[in-house]
Amino acid sequence: MEVFDQLAQFVCNRYPLNSKARKLGPSRPVKINIDTISGNRAILSPYPFNVDPLIVAFPARLVPHRAYKDPEDFLNEFYQAERITVTHTLAST
Repeated sequence: MEVFDQLAQFVCNRYPLNSKARKLGPSRPVKINIDTISGNRAILSPYPFNVDPLIVAFPARLVPHRAYKDPEDFLNEFYQAERITVTHTLAST
């Protein structure tokens, strides 16, 4: 179960997947290799799913990249931000 939790953190906390600027993700080493091929595709080894490739999609919002005065300032921008769907493909090869 921990591997799936860590994988979910990696997939949901990086956009695009191959971003070097985004450091959030698994907090502890996991026994799965994630090779980011592009901004929306990654190869996993060993591959833990019985569907190959696995398409993962989730709702997100595009907020301006700027400093926010406080949480209220951020939330105001967040709720007005454009809604998008982020789609990633996880595969064995």
